[in-house]
Amino acid sequence: MMRSLTFLMALCASGFADAQSVIEQPTVPVAGFAMDLVAGAYIAPTPASGAAQSWDFSDVAGSTVGLQQVLPASTSSLAPEFEGAEWVNSNGDQLTFWRWENGGMSIVGNANAASLVTIPFDDSLIQWTYPLSYGDVHEDTFVCEDTLFSLPYSLQGELTSEVDAFGSIALPNGVSLSDALRIHYVQSYTEAYDGDTAVWVLTQDMYVVQDTLLPVFFQEQLVVTDAAGNVLVEADDVAWYDNTVVAVPETAEADLKRAYPNPVDAGRGVRWPLRPGQDWQVMDLEGRILVEGRCGAEGEVRLDTSDWPSMVLLVPVSPSGSTGNGVQRLMVKGG
Repeated sequence: MMRSLTFLMALCASGFADAQSVIEQPTVPVAGFAMDLVAGAYIAPTPASGAAQSWDFSDVAGSTVGLQQVLPASTSSLAPEFEGAEWVNSNGDQLTFWRWENGGMSIVGNANAASLVTIPFDDSLIQWTYPLSYGDVHEDTFVCEDTLFSLPYSLQGELTSEVDAFGSIALPNGVSLSDALRIHYVQSYTEAYDGDTAVWVLTQDMYVVQDTLLPVFFQEQLVVTDAAGNVLVEADDVAWYDNTVVAVPETAEADLKRAYPNPVDAGRGVRWPLRPGQDWQVMDLEGRILVEGRCGAEGEVRLDTSDWPSMVLLVPVSPSGSTGNGVQRLMVKGG
C-alpha cells in the first residue's frame, strides 16, 4: 500500500494535485442530529485512480432501513461505561461511543441499549484522521477482553483506511457535490464468546465531503466466517443518508425491527419482526442452520431458544437465496 517516490513525483507533475480537495475536521451541531439511513442494491466501486473521477449515483433506488442519530454522549445512561466519550452514534439499539482525538473520530466502545451490554475497547480506535487528502493511509488495532453474563468474551481487530480516489459525486437524493474524497476502508475482527468464534470482515468504500461528519454515500460488503474459514454470512449493499434533522429530540425513534429480548434466557421465546413473506434462518457460529422458515402475514417470527448455543446469528435471506442485510447477533444466556 506504500506508493513509490517516483509515482508521487509523477502525480504532482501531472497537475492532478491541484484538483484534489483537502477535507478538514467537521463540526458536530451542539445538540446533535439525525438522518434516515437508506440502502439499495450493491454497486461495485470504480478502480482507485490518481485522476479525478465522476461518480453518478443519481438513479440508485433504495428504501429507509433505520435512523442514524449523533447525540452528546451524556444523553445515554450507558455513557459512564465509556470514559472520555463525547458523542454517541445510534442506529436502533446499537450504540457507538466516541470522541475527537488526535485529529480523528476515536471510538471508545460499543453497546446495546436493549440488552445493556457494553464493550469498551482497551485502546480507542481511530478510523482516519483529519485533515484528509488523496493518498492518506491510516492503520489501527482494537481489543476488548471482558466478561458478559459470567462468560468470557473477546474482540480483537484491525483496520486500514486509504483515500484512493477523488472527484465529484451525484447522490440519489438529487444533490451533486464536488471535491469528494473516497476512503477504501477494511475492518476485520475476531469475536469469541463462550468457546464460539466468528471472524467479521467489513469492506467499505466511503465518499466524504467538506463539513459532513458521516460519509454521504458508501458501498459495503460483509463476510462472516467461523474459526475454520467457512462462510456463515455474506451481505452487500450501498447506503446513504437523507432527511437530516439538526437538534434531535431525545424521544426520536425508528422502526428498527430488532429481535427481542436480546439477550434471552435459554428456553425462553424470542420475537423477531420481519416483512411478511421474508425467508429467514437461524445459524450457529459454525454455520449450522438451527431453524429456518418464512415470515407469515402477521409480520413476526417467534423463536424457541431451547438447546441453542450461547450466540447465534439471525439471518434474513434474499429472494435469490443469498443471506442478506439485517443480520443480528442473539445472545442466549445459559445456552
